[in-house]
Order: sequence, then C-alpha cells, then structure tokens
Amino acid sequence: RQARRILGSEGLDGLSVGAAAKAAGLSSAAPYRHFAHGLPELLAWIAEEGFGELIAEMERAPVESDPRGRIVEIGLRYVGFGVQNPDLYIVLFSHRLARPLEFFDEMFQAGEIPHSSSEAYARLAAVKMTAFEALVRPIAGAQEARIVRMGDPEDFGLALAAMLHGLVGEFIDEGLGGRQSRDGAWSEARKGMSQGIIKLLLAGLDRSGNVP
Repeated sequence: RQARRILGSEGLDGLSVGAAAKAAGLSSAAPYRHFAHGLPELLAWIAEEGFGELIAEMERAPVESDPRGRIVEIGLRYVGFGVQNPDLYIVLFSHRLARPLEFFDEMFQAGEIPHSSSEAYARLAAVKMTAFEALVRPIAGAQEARIVRMGDPEDFGLALAAMLHGLVGEFIDEGLGGRQSRDGAWSEARKGMSQGIIKLLLAGLDRSGNVP
C-alpha cells in the first residue's frame, strides 16, 4: 500500500523498494522477502492490482445497449481510467516489465529469478490478457449482431487497444488536446475527441463502411 501511496504522490521516479520499505517502517532488506526480483517485481504487484481496477471499470454495468455503442463506451472507460490515473497507467506498461512478462519462464529456468518472482509475472501476464479480452468481447458481440464485419476479433481488438493506448499517452503527455485538459484530465472536450476517434476506427470495421 505504501508503494501505491508513493506512486500517487511522487510518481514512478520516486518509487523504489527502499522507499516503500522506509514508508512502511521496515528494514531495507525486508521487502526482498516478498519481491525477490526487486523493483520490477514490486511494479508487477502494482500493475496486477491496477489491471484489476481497469478491468472492473471496463466491465461494470453497461449503459449502452447497442453493440457498437458498447465498444465506444468501453473504449471511453479505458481512456478515462488512464488519464485519471496517469502514474498507475504508466506502471501497467512500464518498460521494466517488458522482459520479465515475456520471458519469466526462461528467466526462472536460467536461475535469473526465483519461482516466487516467476509466479508474480505469470499472474500479471494473465490479468493483462484478461484486460485485453474485455476489449475484444464487445467486438465479438458486434460481429455476432452483424454490425461489425467478420474477421479475427483479436486482430480488431489489437487495433482498438493500440489506438486507446495512444490516446492515453497523448493526453498524459499533453501532446494531444492539451488545452482541453483545463477542465480536468478527463474533460468533456477530451471525451468528445476520444469518442470521435473511436468511431473513426469503427467506421473501418463497419459492414457498410459508414461512420456510425
């Protein structure tokens, strides 16, 4: 919990295993009993929790009833979560987690990390996939309703995920719509911009090719 508090107050640059231990009143060595791989594993724990929160946001009761509208709704929830939790969102896709997420089994077999660390990265990989599936599911539903053209829904999901991730990054960095953040990170102007961009992507998936 102290790690999340430091992340929220000081950002990723201020977070370290030692800082979290000090904030919790522990010795500098104590956290390594739980995070043997150091900061990357601590970030994995934070990211696992963060992805769970993102999934809960995307999967809460829908407002939109039509399949296309549901895709837009979930996309907006994704972007809203990211821009309102920027430091946490950065951790979810931290470059420090890229290698252990892809190679945790090989790293364990090579003796680079203990079994406990391998399990931590495996859990994170699983919950990250669950978050992706939350984006794919409404696309598959729209295909079943014959609203979105047929094709691999995971390919469409990758396109949607990449676009949403780009929107969050641009909003966090103030590179897109910086002036439109004056009323808050998730301002009505930014919501409108995001909605329009998501609908442009859906136009490419629409059976008729028309902007919905």
